[in-house]
Amino acid sequence: MATRVTEDQLARLETYLEGPWIAVLATKGTDGFPLLAPVWYNYAGGRLTISSRRDTAKFRNLSRDSRVALSICSEPQAKEYVTIWGRAETTYGDSIWPATRAILGRYQEPEDADKYLVQMQAQDRAIISVQPERVRFRN
Repeated sequence: MATRVTEDQLARLETYLEGPWIAVLATKGTDGFPLLAPVWYNYAGGRLTISSRRDTAKFRNLSRDSRVALSICSEPQAKEYVTIWGRAETTYGDSIWPATRAILGRYQEPEDADKYLVQMQAQDRAIISVQPERVRFRN
């Protein structure tokens, strides 16, 4: 899939994703049906990042098919939303913790984020990174 996202769309996306929204990640399940998972995210440098345990269905699905879609809507009535399509890349190892901390920092107070990060470091985790290839806004 060729990148079709314009500079204007990327700027609009960056502004919209500053909100403390929950993204819904869609992956393709083993039976061919979509699997939907609500996730926390961070958006920086043109990439949306998600932290995930490696034993989850969404992570296993990505190892078979990297295509994803995400929907992020405003609360509580979803009058505005964006849908993002792209391909996921995964990163493992000690390099994931700064990105994981950045995600936590969007949703929690600093001291809570630091405590949660310590708990997460005992888990087998990865960062899922998506560069938008297509974007559709509704508002």
